[in-house]
Amino acid sequence: MKPTPLVLALFVHPPPGGAEPVPGGAELAECFARAVDPALELLRAHAQLKAALHLAGPLWTWMERARPAALERIGALIERGQVEVLGGGFESPILAALPDRDAQGQLEAMQAQVRSALGVAPTGLWLTERVLDPVLVERLASLGLRFAFVDSAHLRAAGIAGVLGGYHVTSRAGAAVALLPIDEALSEGVARGAPEGVFAALDERAPGDVDPPHGRARVLAVDLEALAQHPGALEALCVGAREWILPSEVLSRFTPQGRVTLSASSARWCEPGAGALHARMLHTSKKLAEAVAEVGETERLSEARTALFRAQGAMGQATLAAGAARRTGLLHAAVRALIQADVRIDAETRGEGEFIEYEEDDLDADLRDEALLANAQLSAWVKPDVGGALTELDLRSLAVCLTQVPGQADGVGPRLGFVDRFFAPGARAADADVGGFAGQPYAIEASGVDEEGDLSASVTLVREGALALPEGPRPLLVEKTFHVPIDAARLEVEYIIENLGDAPLQVTFAPELHLAALDRDTAPSLELPDGTRIALGAPATLPPTRSARVVHAVFAVALTFDRPAEIWSAPIRAEDALVGVGLLLRLPLSLPPRESTRLVVGLEVVPLDRDAGAARP
Repeated sequence: MKPTPLVLALFVHPPPGGAEPVPGGAELAECFARAVDPALELLRAHAQLKAALHLAGPLWTWMERARPAALERIGALIERGQVEVLGGGFESPILAALPDRDAQGQLEAMQAQVRSALGVAPTGLWLTERVLDPVLVERLASLGLRFAFVDSAHLRAAGIAGVLGGYHVTSRAGAAVALLPIDEALSEGVARGAPEGVFAALDERAPGDVDPPHGRARVLAVDLEALAQHPGALEALCVGAREWILPSEVLSRFTPQGRVTLSASSARWCEPGAGALHARMLHTSKKLAEAVAEVGETERLSEARTALFRAQGAMGQATLAAGAARRTGLLHAAVRALIQADVRIDAETRGEGEFIEYEEDDLDADLRDEALLANAQLSAWVKPDVGGALTELDLRSLAVCLTQVPGQADGVGPRLGFVDRFFAPGARAADADVGGFAGQPYAIEASGVDEEGDLSASVTLVREGALALPEGPRPLLVEKTFHVPIDAARLEVEYIIENLGDAPLQVTFAPELHLAALDRDTAPSLELPDGTRIALGAPATLPPTRSARVVHAVFAVALTFDRPAEIWSAPIRAEDALVGVGLLLRLPLSLPPRESTRLVVGLEVVPLDRDAGAARP
């Protein structure tokens, strides 16, 4: 019996632009040498092997500049009928998770880049996560993209039963795209470096198992980076009398198995951290679209779009990343690129100088309003309905998020800042929070920019709750106000805590803060006023102090308190890497009945002298 024809899709996703490759494209060069170049040489040496080839947009751009001979080799393989180049999102985003304008932009950028590099545009599509939004079908068809690869599991979920061999068609408003289902078991066997056994099993057919009228072909898709870890695995594909065909040949030789409509859902985008970052990306995308509508397309806004696309690519790759450390790095890269985009948008619409901003809206699309306080140096995102907590604090000048720390291993996260916790007097580190404030909704009482005063932006949040103390519930009111001035990288949080009961109250108030470990090579340390530095690699308890600094390589996050606070610190790790530190700022309170107290916590970013490690004057 004649072996089943096979379709081979080879793909590689090098670090996206947002991951800041080594200057000169060293990481892209390594990716090319390790994964792409051997595949091109194998295809040149084995004329019977055919493949659809997908390379991420940044790799095409780098090859056009640094490896033009490789483009000539790919062009020759196309002329020999051995290779078809696949398009996709330029930075390998999950297209289904993007606004339509950005999905279109990513697709168009890839089509233009491949056309520039090879003189021809792709007619097929590689989808990150193989998630196809039905809304995209019209867009794909308008760009000349006739087919796309999807996981067979998606077709199964859409109700398709039986043997999947060939292709199905999905359509929308008269536009159609062919869907080639990937055989996951076959692909995994090849990726593990053992294709022979998989091929043998593929050739074993039950008696009476004949090719259906529409024809049969199997699709395997292999990550060239993964295949590079198994020397000889790629060469094993060339052994035996296999019939390799291109995707376009499947469309020309076989008829569709049927029609299908796929869901655009992807479970990974429902993770808490991914959802928050996705909403953050949507905010920047909307901000860019509004800027273009206001001032037209400009060089700065084009740069902002490039940064936005990098962020979307890093987010897409983070869903695929193996290992918490790798995923954390990609999420940092995504936020960094979003901050860079925001800075360029603001420079175009506001100018280069100082500004102050307060925005109150449903910024993360959860039907609850959030608050954004920003100036030219710092931006703070506050979520009233989740404990009135700080969700993101960005240092715009260095394009870093100071508070981006991965969520907990059990999926409860992301980790927030200025989470209002209360402990009974004498509590230990392992004791439970006795307050009813952390994670609970606060109401916005006042907000905006002080136009007639110091031009600061602020939002005041209020919640009435109760403390679960051994002597019984004790009613309490917490009012906290976030302030951002117009002219400094500073956030000030002012608390007014009122005992609503008729008895005196003794309690320890402990706002919780999480700060990211941002330096790859240098772990941050906690510095006391006398210059003593404490490594953050282990839990520590600091004696009462009015100030402390979390010191990074080129800046410090300076914390100040209007009364002595004992600081408990604990490292946060992803696998073996230190990714952040949790701080409990313990402030003992003694409140008479119906009385209140005021306290202030300040956070300011202080640049360091690189040589001395001290604050610049």
